[in-house]
Amino acid sequence: MKSSRLNLRKFIPSDLQYLTEMMTDLDVMRQTGFRSIQTPAQISTHFHKLLSLENNPYGIWAVESRADQDFIGWVMLQRTIFPEPEIGVMIRKSKWNQGHAYEALSCLISNFNEKKIHARCDHDNQKSIKILTKLGFKMTKNENGTLFFERD
Repeated sequence: MKSSRLNLRKFIPSDLQYLTEMMTDLDVMRQTGFRSIQTPAQISTHFHKLLSLENNPYGIWAVESRADQDFIGWVMLQRTIFPEPEIGVMIRKSKWNQGHAYEALSCLISNFNEKKIHARCDHDNQKSIKILTKLGFKMTKNENGTLFFERD
């Protein structure tokens, strides 16, 4: 999948260094479902799952710059706790505030014909709330500090 600035692709072995960078950065991890820095063993296990994913039709894709193939993060569309798929994104801290999360999620959503999509984020994650709202998501509930969103 492609957008004007991004490629969404399968993970490759060299992506491990970037995933490790993200998953050992507390600023990045506190905004995710993991909530905390991961150990090398946890990162390795997670990465090997990412390498083996078929991404058909749902999955997790690496996000890279089309200009220089620099790794930016990952984006997902998967079945989780909801009856319909959920989107998510994790961006390297050095790539924050450049519109990559919005563009990657927008690209992902536009490539699937889903009637309803869900998302979650912490109540204090203003950047994610802004991105989800811009993508047309509506907040449906606030449960223990987690905001739940839907897009029809």
